Amino acid sequence: MKRLTTTFGSFSAQTHKRPCSPLCFLVFFLTLAPLLVAVPSWSAPKKPDTMVQQVTDDVLGVLRTEKARLKNNEQELYDLVEEKILPHFDFKYISQIVLGRYWNKATDQQKVDFSENFKGLLVRTYANGLISYTDEKVRVLPYRGETEARDASIRTEIIPASGPKVPVTYSMYGTRDGGWQVYDVNINGVSMVVTYRKNFASEIQRHGLDGLINKMKRNEIETDLPKPESK
Repeated sequence: MKRLTTTFGSFSAQTHKRPCSPLCFLVFFLTLAPLLVAVPSWSAPKKPDTMVQQVTDDVLGVLRTEKARLKNNEQELYDLVEEKILPHFDFKYISQIVLGRYWNKATDQQKVDFSENFKGLLVRTYANGLISYTDEKVRVLPYRGETEARDASIRTEIIPASGPKVPVTYSMYGTRDGGWQVYDVNINGVSMVVTYRKNFASEIQRHGLDGLINKMKRNEIETDLPKPESK
């Protein structure tokens, strides 16, 4: 399984790039995923681009018919995220990746608290991304990798009614049940995993891990990710 080896420096929350299409955050939220403590035994999975297409079609189908109602019902919106999106996540692995070296130093209780609150943060973030959907199109490009590959990069494009397309790439691995899990999403060169890791490292350096967890409990951590410029 692939592992991120980026060296992380200090992070600034400021960005001078203009926002991308709202749907880039919807697609960004559709299938993130897991980093496992151990690599599972592997069997030949279904095509990863098919999985991305199915999840995208499913979520967008609900939004096209239910958006007005969901916009006025926060709990139902969260339930949609729980039902359609969260099954594609492994929050323990995501938590390990975004905390980096701080994960190994954390107590068992800190790991549980962080994972639970990070999950809540992502639910709110994804819900905001869903409700911002304005009927943009999503094109899933054909998978070009080996059929028996254990890892895959699936390229997609967000196509707004006007303006340039936004490229989104999913990094995925095959699971033991023949499915796929996403372990990072890259929007126009901006990695979700790297972004959160930098954000959280900065918070921990200033306030400690407990300080970060307490801010997450109080919903004081911004849910928006840096918005890359469309090409």
